[in-house]
Amino acid sequence: DPAAFEALHEGMVESLQPVGPLEEQLVGRMASLWWRTQRVGKVEREGLEYALRKHEATSTPSLVATCGVMAFGDGHHQERLLRYESQLERSFFRLLHELERIQARRKGDAVLPPVVMDVNLNGV
Repeated sequence: DPAAFEALHEGMVESLQPVGPLEEQLVGRMASLWWRTQRVGKVEREGLEYALRKHEATSTPSLVATCGVMAFGDGHHQERLLRYESQLERSFFRLLHELERIQARRKGDAVLPPVVMDVNLNGV
């Protein structure tokens, strides 16, 4: 829906108040990422709604397991959706933090370098 996207973009412009082409580009990119993140949620909801409708026609004992398999196959599709959603969110917040740094520098505030932290989930 182009009108809904435009409203989202205008809302972000109003909220984040970009100045100049660089800040405007970052806000435009952020609006696009936010929009795509919402679409991922919609795809997931529609997949589960489809599976629930299919389930009503069967007598499978485990509704949750059945809906998950019917909506996303063997789980690879859902895993891909979740990975995609996470990538979009990380990109969105990286842009937001960069925009905040640029705006702070423009206003004459002290700008600290970005903090990077390595996380090891394997315990090694």
